[in-house]
Amino acid sequence: MLHEKLLDCRRQITEAREKIKSLEEKMQSVVLRVPQDKFTKAIASILYWEFPEIKTATLAEKLGIKGFFSAKKHVEPYQLFICNKCEYAITASTKSKRTEIKRLHREGNLSCPNCAKENREERTVAIERIWKEREERFKALKTMPYAEYLQSPEWQARRIAHLKSSKFSCQVCNKKDTPLNVHHRTYENKGNERWGDLITLCQDCHKTFHGKR
Repeated sequence: MLHEKLLDCRRQITEAREKIKSLEEKMQSVVLRVPQDKFTKAIASILYWEFPEIKTATLAEKLGIKGFFSAKKHVEPYQLFICNKCEYAITASTKSKRTEIKRLHREGNLSCPNCAKENREERTVAIERIWKEREERFKALKTMPYAEYLQSPEWQARRIAHLKSSKFSCQVCNKKDTPLNVHHRTYENKGNERWGDLITLCQDCHKTFHGKR
């Protein structure tokens, strides 16, 4: 019974596909029957944008144009949205471009070319400013007295991160549930430590480590 139902569904799908194909071919023939002198660029543009079933080659034939890409050039741009920043009309020249514009609009990232360029330049300036501020902060942390550095929010965040990465256990004896210290193995990168620059030690291992130095 199940097998027969599935076969029947497959048969209906096949028939529907054949019918769709037949209707699409009929659409091509309807377009081809339009008198040549009445088939304007405006009509071709409407068909191109609103009826994706109509082949571009069919439109090219009616326009008396040779070539798929040449036909696209004769299609009027499709206006989709207005730029929120400058009210510039944002248009698409191809269906793939229209799809991209719609996606950007859904994501809230749509801008006209000029505003997009301005946005990129503003982001570049902002990123450069952030990096400059970070570099200046790194320099300040590196030259900061050690006791003061240990009270900085950067060190506190890095200390917690290293404790978490070591699963809150001593990296020498694996002792847990005991006071732990995050020890500097080197001060070369103070203010911007790498994971290997630090080690989590219990108080006993910390004392032993300093006793060896």
